[in-house]
Amino acid sequence: MGRPGFTLVTNDRTAPLLTFSGAGLGLERFPAGTQVVYGAEPVVSGDPASLVDQSLETPVDSAPLEARLAGVRRLVIVVADHDRPRPPMRFDVRRTVVERVLETAARADVDDVRIITASGLAPRWSDRRVLDVLGERIASSFIPDGLVASHDVTAADLVTVGDVAGGPVRVHPHVAAAELVVLVDVVDGPSHPDAALANLADVETLNRVRGLDADETALEALADVLLARLDVVGVAAVLSPPRLGRQLSFANKREWEWRLADQLALAGARQVLAGLPRQGADRLYRGIRADHGLADLIGGGWREVSRQARQVWTAANTVSVPHPADVLVAPVWGPLLGADRPEGNPLRAFHHALVDRGPGTSDGVVRRDGVLLALHPLRPLFSQRESAAADLFAGLRDSVDPRDVRDRLERRAIEDEWSTTLYRDHQASHPLRHFHEFYRASRAASHVAEVIWVGADRQSAVLLGHRAATTCADAMEMVADRIGPAPRITVLRGPGPVLPRVAT
Repeated sequence: MGRPGFTLVTNDRTAPLLTFSGAGLGLERFPAGTQVVYGAEPVVSGDPASLVDQSLETPVDSAPLEARLAGVRRLVIVVADHDRPRPPMRFDVRRTVVERVLETAARADVDDVRIITASGLAPRWSDRRVLDVLGERIASSFIPDGLVASHDVTAADLVTVGDVAGGPVRVHPHVAAAELVVLVDVVDGPSHPDAALANLADVETLNRVRGLDADETALEALADVLLARLDVVGVAAVLSPPRLGRQLSFANKREWEWRLADQLALAGARQVLAGLPRQGADRLYRGIRADHGLADLIGGGWREVSRQARQVWTAANTVSVPHPADVLVAPVWGPLLGADRPEGNPLRAFHHALVDRGPGTSDGVVRRDGVLLALHPLRPLFSQRESAAADLFAGLRDSVDPRDVRDRLERRAIEDEWSTTLYRDHQASHPLRHFHEFYRASRAASHVAEVIWVGADRQSAVLLGHRAATTCADAMEMVADRIGPAPRITVLRGPGPVLPRVAT
């Protein structure tokens, strides 16, 4: 276990803080009394095999997997993928989990085993992605025989297994026909306990349970329908924060612990980014991998597994903050946002700042009439596979009201043949994903009085209904009448997720 997270209250002697903004790295000095929230310290990963075996042999709320497989002929292993904003894992623990499940199935003489990857509205997996995550052994054994499939939420052959929120729930035919489903999940941030199960559903169902008008209990109701129809065993890996590689190792440490090598690495990275902003970012972050240690690995009945895994993650990443903030500063770091471009597009930055980093998860850490400073350049650049996101972003010129956005743009995006082709065949997100993220980010933005993007393209900020400032000091001056002459400031420090909670 690494050191837990903590809150540093700065004084006049505190060193400048490392900040992240898109693909950029900076050093920022904040006023004395600023609350700086450091997440839990990253740890080096170890061999997860013994933990995997233990989770399968002594599960919670279930018989051991080998006993559950007795007499089973059709097994489906579902590998969940939430496509979170984080660096890819250097070694993906899901590989070991799936290998151990396959070995257990072989001992139980299960003769029909298939692997389904379930990403929901996030990009479907290519064969290359299967190889990268699950390894050569599984890829070479299953891909040639067509035993690996990536769930397509728009497929015509999905099978109805029930009804929820006024419509049918449809799943992959192999999942519907399975006698046992082993659902392999990764918990590396705050999420709904039933999010992985929801990834098995069709696009219409996902829009009903996660769209703009979705009820808070809709996801739970969907899980009830699926669990009533499917026999599901869960295995959830709880990840520690990302430990970045050598060229970015300074980000793993607190500033006062930097040695000369860390200072030189930061200086070199900043020089590369300053000299060649776009090419330098690509060079610095290309192929980035992070070591994710295992905080826990839990197997057994799905509902209990999911509940306990999120309890473990929350306990490990919650950091107490002395006081609510007038101003919350949320860095939005690029490599966590998209594979095609290191800094990500403006809509993903909006979601990351407000939902993954800001008021969406930091309940009460900033007062209701406070201000969020989000650090990101918001350059209006989208990759070729993000055409649906680009169209949504352009459509914000007419209105940023989520209900109006849905009524004007959502149906057209869902029915666009090119966007559907990009999702099915070219590892693009389904267009509906961009709308759902926009709705959630807009809802989170309503928890603060104003959002100001620091170092951002002004037109992009205006499109989102926000303002832009050149520096943090400029942003403070812009809202001085709202926050007063001596505001309480809270800064979220570090690339990994953290859950600040105001001390009671």
